Amino acid sequence: SIEGLGSCTMIASDKTGTMTQNRLSVNEFITPEKVFRQEEAVDAEILLCAIRCNEAIIKDSDGEKIFLGDQVDIALARYAIDLDATMQDLRTTDDLVAQLPYEPVNGYAVSVYQEASLFLHYLKGSAEVVLEQCSLDESKKRSVLEQVTNWASKGYRTIALASKSSQSRTIENSGYCYLGFAAIIDPLRPGVIEAVHTAQKAGITIAMVTGDHPDTAYHIAKELGIAIDKDEVMNGKEIELWLEHGANAKEIAHKRVFARVSPEHKQRIVTAFQSLGHFIAVTGDGVNDAPALKYANIGIAMGKSGTDVARESSNLILTDDAFSSIVNGIEEGRIAYDNIRKVIHLLIATGFAEIVLIILSMVFLLPVPLLPVQLLWLNLVTNGIQDVALGLERGEPDVLKRHPRDPKERIFNTTMISRVVTGGLYMGVMAFGVFYWVLSLGYEEAAARNITLLLMVLFENVHVFNSRSEKHSIFVIEHRRNRLLLLSVLFTQIIHMASLYIPFMQEILQLQPVSFKEWSVLLLIALGLVVVMEVEKKLAKR
Repeated sequence: SIEGLGSCTMIASDKTGTMTQNRLSVNEFITPEKVFRQEEAVDAEILLCAIRCNEAIIKDSDGEKIFLGDQVDIALARYAIDLDATMQDLRTTDDLVAQLPYEPVNGYAVSVYQEASLFLHYLKGSAEVVLEQCSLDESKKRSVLEQVTNWASKGYRTIALASKSSQSRTIENSGYCYLGFAAIIDPLRPGVIEAVHTAQKAGITIAMVTGDHPDTAYHIAKELGIAIDKDEVMNGKEIELWLEHGANAKEIAHKRVFARVSPEHKQRIVTAFQSLGHFIAVTGDGVNDAPALKYANIGIAMGKSGTDVARESSNLILTDDAFSSIVNGIEEGRIAYDNIRKVIHLLIATGFAEIVLIILSMVFLLPVPLLPVQLLWLNLVTNGIQDVALGLERGEPDVLKRHPRDPKERIFNTTMISRVVTGGLYMGVMAFGVFYWVLSLGYEEAAARNITLLLMVLFENVHVFNSRSEKHSIFVIEHRRNRLLLLSVLFTQIIHMASLYIPFMQEILQLQPVSFKEWSVLLLIALGLVVVMEVEKKLAKR
């Protein structure tokens, strides 16, 4: 999945907890009469609604209160208790006779408490839904919605509150008295703005998918740089109309913020963007995110705040819940994929060179240029050590400035084939030429093989540096970034040169010492591979 992140072209992110800190706090209570600041006494009825229509668990530990549950409920409960400590005592489960937990599909929650012969109903949810259940005339509803929109446009989440008394414990969707709404703030995570900009530079589109008010979502999206115009925002009602009219994916291609969405909406948004060719990563933490996480190319669940259902539906678990970690994962995915290509290129190119060498020797009816044990030494010992070091490359500096690769693109694409054939042909033909030339000078077969094997080792020592980048010149690469590779090349050259002088290695590999002049000539031939591959890179760019 990390490797798959390297080809990610779109991240559909749940805002809360990933881009924000998921540390919600109530800043104000706004009632029809006034705005209550934190230091002011708030009407007891709205506090009672906030604490009773609430699923947060409150525990006392060493004189300190611990809040567990949904962050909205925690914010409301903490605010109410901080203003009036007696509010916690008015929330006993003994008096709770009915409850409808909050569900994104409904958009509201209800709790019913019994006091003597009366049943007190408390309602909490989005302003649009709550107002529909309140006994308010249309002008007052419009006035409240204007207030809600005004606060939402400042980046606040708004939770409307209402209550009523009744002779029935049955939950009913009418007759409530509107109390007001809470303006809740959820600060952005440190570094998330920079992370979003980095992802965008990497050619990745960011879309925010949230249950918040469209204006709240747009304010945060604009602050993050995800959206710059309200035309890029789509709310739940507009999504429903879009679905009713055939769900044409092209109609939402330019949308970057989806607000007041349901679980089904999230899934359909994901599949729509997939049909446009995007490779989608989806983040989420709740049960309602599970369908989208499952349908995404890569589902990413929150490790801290995520539910078990979300984790089970995902491919990756984000242990710190931070959006910046996703961008880091994309970088690691690209580096991992690049390193796989680099190692494959080195292995296949040198293997292809050996094949060319053997075939040319057969065509010209010459002795076998390398013995099986020499090929084994070449591939497992000298080349094998370098491969490991090459696979640990730290990544090229511009890895997050490139556009995502096509997920359907094969490793053996045009670039890979061109580089393998070019490098392999040069190494194979030159090695055959040296073998042929040495034999023509009267060298014995063993001596000719000894020189050819040394040349092939030098080719591998040189070609590992050519393999460090498909596009960048070997002369602009910062070679000190992978000191392990430098040491591995030095080690393989030393171990091979030592084998030329160690008696038992001479016997096993049929080697013999070479002069410094011979080694220098072979090194110059091997360095010619650099020129060839640099020319190939230039032509590939054109």
